[in-house]
Amino acid sequence: MKVSVVIPVYNSEKSIAELSRRLMKTLEGEAFEIIMVDDGSSDGSRALIKTLAGGHGEIRYIFFDRNYGQQAAIFAGLRKSSGEAVITLDDDLQHAPEDIPMILALLEEYEGVFAFPEMKPHSGYRKLGSWMTHRLFNRLFSKDKGLRISSFRGIRRALVDKMIAEETAFVYISALMIRHSHRLKTIYHQQHQRKHGDSNYSFKKLLALYLKILIHYGPLRGMKSSRPLYRIIEEN
Repeated sequence: MKVSVVIPVYNSEKSIAELSRRLMKTLEGEAFEIIMVDDGSSDGSRALIKTLAGGHGEIRYIFFDRNYGQQAAIFAGLRKSSGEAVITLDDDLQHAPEDIPMILALLEEYEGVFAFPEMKPHSGYRKLGSWMTHRLFNRLFSKDKGLRISSFRGIRRALVDKMIAEETAFVYISALMIRHSHRLKTIYHQQHQRKHGDSNYSFKKLLALYLKILIHYGPLRGMKSSRPLYRIIEEN
């Protein structure tokens, strides 16, 4: 089974080399590709991604013309992916690549698997945002109330294809998963402290995200926009 790993990248030049090494070690013996989607980084992330891709044929990349946000970056990666199983994880080493095999094992039975942290190493407002999103999803969707969503997840190809066929003004990956499948599972894992830099999230950004989810996946869903989700200026 071929595995595609999609990583949204933003100003992460200090972590992506280690992340790619650990991913390749974890997936050794498997057919796989690593797709790094740079979301308008202003540091040396793009140069490093090109260097990594030049030395490893499994590494592919997409560069946006500016910052569009994590969800758009993941969506672009899903569109580019070709694996029977797709893994999405963050670029900051908080999600351990070594946990991927347990996600892949469950994808034999489920269409999507979320790896939710047993204890989140986040500030109070991030935990509040997670709680708010969980409550909102319980109200918007017909789903198992115990299902917890996370950006560390595995998705089978058939579900990915349904998701990327969507035309929407705002993409939220977990909402698309829940919209198109009831065969979803949450498992728990140990999430690690960020090694480098600070989170790009703020309470203001989390509140704006909450409102966008409510608007685009609630009663007004189906709204269209003339603005593109993203623009690609380079890819391999």
